[in-house]
Amino acid sequence: MTGMSLFRLNILVALTLHGVMAQGSQPRSLLYRQNTTLVLGKICKSMRRDCDLDDLPSDIEKLCSQRCETGIDDPDLRVDLCDGFKKYIDGLGECANSPQIVVEMQCREKCGECIRDEDCGKDQICENKKCKAAISCQNNRECNGQVCKNNRCEACTANADCEDANLECVKGLCVPTINPPPECTKNSDCKATQICKNQKCSPCSIDSDCGPDQLCGDGQCKPKPPTCGQPGFEWAQWRGPRTWRTVKSPPFAEYDPTSFASQKPEHDGRTNSLLINDRRNLYGQPLSTNQAAVIHQGFLLAPETGNYTFTFGQADDIALVWLGQNAFSGWTRANADIERTYIPPPGDETQTIRLLEKGTYYPVRIAWGDKGGNVAMSVKITAPNGTELTGQDGGYFRTEACDGSYGKFPAYGPPA
Repeated sequence: MTGMSLFRLNILVALTLHGVMAQGSQPRSLLYRQNTTLVLGKICKSMRRDCDLDDLPSDIEKLCSQRCETGIDDPDLRVDLCDGFKKYIDGLGECANSPQIVVEMQCREKCGECIRDEDCGKDQICENKKCKAAISCQNNRECNGQVCKNNRCEACTANADCEDANLECVKGLCVPTINPPPECTKNSDCKATQICKNQKCSPCSIDSDCGPDQLCGDGQCKPKPPTCGQPGFEWAQWRGPRTWRTVKSPPFAEYDPTSFASQKPEHDGRTNSLLINDRRNLYGQPLSTNQAAVIHQGFLLAPETGNYTFTFGQADDIALVWLGQNAFSGWTRANADIERTYIPPPGDETQTIRLLEKGTYYPVRIAWGDKGGNVAMSVKITAPNGTELTGQDGGYFRTEACDGSYGKFPAYGPPA
């Protein structure tokens, strides 16, 4: 009988005596069969005899002498067996094939999951603490989402591993890059005050960023100020009846603005502001404003969509405001949108909010009356962005609606 056959016979006898049976070329450990546990001593003796070793390395010799009769299921021995002892057996070559098989089985059954590829068998790798068959590869396409490194399919760790600009590494797999849809492709996809630049909604910076009838101001595209008619408000003044001197104000119930519509004004003109605070001057003309009525009319081109603020200061003695169709025709004190009567100084400001649509012309009418004594009227109209529109030369107030949405305001005076 050859030395190799004798080795195999001795190993088979040793393993059988201690609960390990060889079946073909893949013996299976029966550690708990008949309450018997495999001990390290039999493997140590078998290697000395069959591999003709007088001495083992000092650490292995110590392990064999101190733990030879300890059961393999001992936790400390298990660590030594699976870590140091297994490496030593692996280096002995063919003479220790059977002990190697036994140790591998013990390590799998006793130590549990693998830590590194060396803990697994031939053509296997340790992945997620489990031994799996190694997959050989030539390129990434063969790895089902993983990447090919050193002819082995592995999980990717960075986008560069995927070697494709259209792929990104997500949880160890190369998957198609998901590009979010563009925020916009044209200006109409953005808010009315923004433009579409580089597929993102952004503030404008120059007039050319905006449409042909728009200007860029404060980062927003706005309609160009109108150019038809005349800028500002038209105003007309009438002298009030003497009976006003004795009426009670507030509420100044005797003030009826419609009574002046059929009378020819004593004076008229244009103004960009809505401010009366001098008894001897009206919008730059040396006119008395005591016991008088003044009515303003004009069109506002809304430069942006949003809430516009109408702010009223002191009214001495009354101020009425109409906005929209009633401001153009059919206006009465009863259908005024806002009424402000006298409050003793210092009084307080009153604000009213109206939602207006960008690019739309809105008729605006403000009527004021004084029964005598001090005079006061102040109206400011502010855009949603905080810009005051009243008081500006060549701004968004005109005497006509340039888009033809309204005709000219009806003339004052008796019917022709």
